[in-house]
Amino acid sequence: MRRFILNISLFLALNVLFGIFYLMVTQMSYSYKMGDTSSVLLAIPKDETFDLVLLGTSHAQNFSVGGGGFMHAKVEEMLQRRMLNLSKTNAGFDEERFFLTHFYNEGNTTDTVLYLLDPFIFFSHAWDIENHFLNDEPLYPDALWEALSQKIDREVIIDYVRSKFIGWWLLSRRPVEKPKEEPTKTLLAIDERAVEKRLAYLYPNGLDRDAFAHYEESLRELITLASAHGSNIVFAYPPSLLGVLPGSGEVSRIVKRAQKEFPSVSFFDFSSAFLDPRLYIDHDHLSSNGILLFISRYLKPALDRI
Repeated sequence: MRRFILNISLFLALNVLFGIFYLMVTQMSYSYKMGDTSSVLLAIPKDETFDLVLLGTSHAQNFSVGGGGFMHAKVEEMLQRRMLNLSKTNAGFDEERFFLTHFYNEGNTTDTVLYLLDPFIFFSHAWDIENHFLNDEPLYPDALWEALSQKIDREVIIDYVRSKFIGWWLLSRRPVEKPKEEPTKTLLAIDERAVEKRLAYLYPNGLDRDAFAHYEESLRELITLASAHGSNIVFAYPPSLLGVLPGSGEVSRIVKRAQKEFPSVSFFDFSSAFLDPRLYIDHDHLSSNGILLFISRYLKPALDRI
């Protein structure tokens, strides 16, 4: 019986080692340009210098949408800055802090971190702890260690590892790719019912005070991280047709308090910059033309003043 258990254990150990070897070999074959994948870890290089690192949800991710990185290249050209986009759809605060930590740990530097900040991410854990945000990322040993060091939720870490050792990842899975084309549709008019539904989706727990306290601390940790690496950090509310977002005043206040404490912090509220529906693809996402207009009118002048 003891020999049987030993053989089974050896068999399982060999299979795990083979799985890890196969995983590492296949990950080495991945090659994506900026804007071609939603897997953030694949976009992070080593020992490179950037003018700007972009953080946020899909409102920031759309700055790099498009096969071959054509939208990303347009944004870089208009900003006159070399940019790395670490944003991700539905990305919560702890998630973006994790990606920024990995960016620095890979020996990279940036003059400025720009966080297109959505107030709703301060009021629910749905956007990172409950989002299992590492499932479509490659399994890197250093990233796993960083997740453990940052006390990322245990279930997120377990699912990160587990997701790489099932058939759909090992045999056919590739990191989720972004759309190959720019979004071309535009909004015709504001739909109040659609706005209500969107707000209900963005605030699944209302204004959760415990979540807010957690992310207020995460905000300070992010600022400390960027400052320790010599980066300025800019927080900016992106344009939207949703009106004044619940909790935005509270988020503004804690950012402004941090601004007084940390000279590296700047804050801009662009939430009502554009009220023309034709510049949006829905009620809170700018179209490609809207993004470029936003950059030329507001974002570049703001960054140039820092």
